[in-house]
Amino acid sequence: ISLTGGYILTCASVVGPATEVLVSAAGGDTIPAREVGPDWRTNVAALENMGLNLPGAPIAESALLFPGDFMVSVGWGPPGGPRAAFGSVTLVDGVHLGYSEINMIEAAAPLFPGFTGGVALNRDGLAVGLIAGRTALDADKAIVPAGTHLLSGYVQDEFLATTAPTVVTLALPMDHALEIANEIIRLGHVERGYLGVQVEMTEVAEGRGPRMKGVLLHQLVDDGPAADAGLIPGDVILDYAGARVESPQDLSFLVNATRPGSSVPVRFLRRGQMGMAFVMIKQAPEIGWSPDADRALLVNPGESALAPRVR
Repeated sequence: ISLTGGYILTCASVVGPATEVLVSAAGGDTIPAREVGPDWRTNVAALENMGLNLPGAPIAESALLFPGDFMVSVGWGPPGGPRAAFGSVTLVDGVHLGYSEINMIEAAAPLFPGFTGGVALNRDGLAVGLIAGRTALDADKAIVPAGTHLLSGYVQDEFLATTAPTVVTLALPMDHALEIANEIIRLGHVERGYLGVQVEMTEVAEGRGPRMKGVLLHQLVDDGPAADAGLIPGDVILDYAGARVESPQDLSFLVNATRPGSSVPVRFLRRGQMGMAFVMIKQAPEIGWSPDADRALLVNPGESALAPRVR
């Protein structure tokens, strides 16, 4: 996906460990491009265009997509293979890609080799997402207006074919993808807070009041921010920077959004006693590429690829 300023947006899994990238335009020109940086936590990569004059892709707000809307995915398929695929937006709950908590755009459309890193378009031909992976369709969880039939198919050569919807194409919403890409271009990486804990849900009783939800610290990373602040396994986090924490997703979102270097108050419960710790949040460590990173992008309904266990 071409961006203004001479940059290209694609998936980190497309670039992989490559040190040199070639970019081919529809007109046949091929030039080298430089990878500015990947963000494996969201499967986003930004490339610097080394001279190929490409117009910026027309962008739409992904929030304008609704369940039942029509979506087209376009990628670089094999010669003679499908050029595009289409389907109905389902927005199935519960599937995330990467270590982020970003909700993906989900459409009942086939995904072919070469489409990852391509673009998701709305019915007006505007880019709404970055094609990032796929999962099996769970029709029972598909959220579409009553009476709407799921549409699925592909375009090959000059023919349009419909198929029974069995696969969901996952796309990172374009506003999130652009935000991540712009930060990579500006800094070479994405600023993302890191607490250094593994957590699980629990319920605790505060005094004689009703039971409430909290996040149990299952394991801490040695020399991580949480351990340095004096937190220990078995502590239950109740508040983070004054915000209630009622799920691991709450904690992950709050930590990710914290600027590294910030000192954050964390209220916790330890053996029935309330405590407060001030945690110096660090930059989240980078995730290296491996062949498993590609395979992890093919996930089952309700599961997270590269699940966000360590926050």
